[in-house]
Amino acid sequence: MIYTALFYSCLSFLFSLISTPFFSFLAIKTGIVDNPDGKIKLHKKATPYLGGLSIFFPIIFFMIYFQTFVGWQYTGIILGLTILMIVGLLDDMYQLNPTQKFFGQCIAAIIFVSAGNYIKYPSLSGLYAYVITIFWYMTIINALNLVDIMDGLAGFISLGALMSFAVLAYIERANNLLFFTLIISGSLVGFLYYNKPRAKIYMGDTGSLFLGGCLGLTPFLLAKDSTVNIHEMLVVIILLGIPLAETALLILIRTYKRIPFYKASPDHFACYLRRKKWHEWKILSGVSIVSILLSFVAFCFFMKTFSCIATFLQLFLLLFFSIFIIYF
Repeated sequence: MIYTALFYSCLSFLFSLISTPFFSFLAIKTGIVDNPDGKIKLHKKATPYLGGLSIFFPIIFFMIYFQTFVGWQYTGIILGLTILMIVGLLDDMYQLNPTQKFFGQCIAAIIFVSAGNYIKYPSLSGLYAYVITIFWYMTIINALNLVDIMDGLAGFISLGALMSFAVLAYIERANNLLFFTLIISGSLVGFLYYNKPRAKIYMGDTGSLFLGGCLGLTPFLLAKDSTVNIHEMLVVIILLGIPLAETALLILIRTYKRIPFYKASPDHFACYLRRKKWHEWKILSGVSIVSILLSFVAFCFFMKTFSCIATFLQLFLLLFFSIFIIYF
């Protein structure tokens, strides 16, 4: 399975690498570009969107083509991810309001749940499990959308998490997750060739909402029979620690400033570091190091090398270290 997944990952990489310039040309011709505003969007000139389409199409094509994905469960995944892509594309083109975006995300989350990808605990009734799982999807989708404010940032964060999930999938013989993460990783690497600083194209909400949906699905593809236990959910939360921590911090800061949490503001950690004259590659390197450390803690916890107390202590020390480096 690993060789088959790697083969399709390479094809996904080539598809994305070749198609990205086309979507960049199409975005410029149709005026779907991101204009700098001098506050959060600090790029020098208008940059085309639609990079998310070059990530989306090879993934969906190979998911449909490869016969691992059959039945309603995986049809639901493809349908839900497609809806997220469409919502993101409409936002890139027409600037949807927050209510419209949340509604579209909620529809996709309901489809994921309807396809059997939800938290299943004996102590949780169906309704509570559905609500909690929908909240989980919405959180991850918006978390990745929030961190997409700098060249390559959302892509590097996603790639780090996806490669960690691929290793877990290989250990657990979770073939569906292994295939899923590797084809996404291949497509993402092809896109990042053009999205690295200085970016020639952005993924936009088309890509960030779609990738957020992909990452939100990972615990249900990792778990056997989609039955996710607390241990597995904690592993996933640790691996997605960067976007989740960023989201929590933004909500706190914006609440303190009496700004709605969904309103853009220059309070992202990347914006703060750029104000401190950090180069974009330095920020990406720092994010990559933290991602590797989180993966180490998650693997140790997953393999039960670390107890819960030791894991939380490691995460606290990592959080303290990250805050110290960022703010002092």
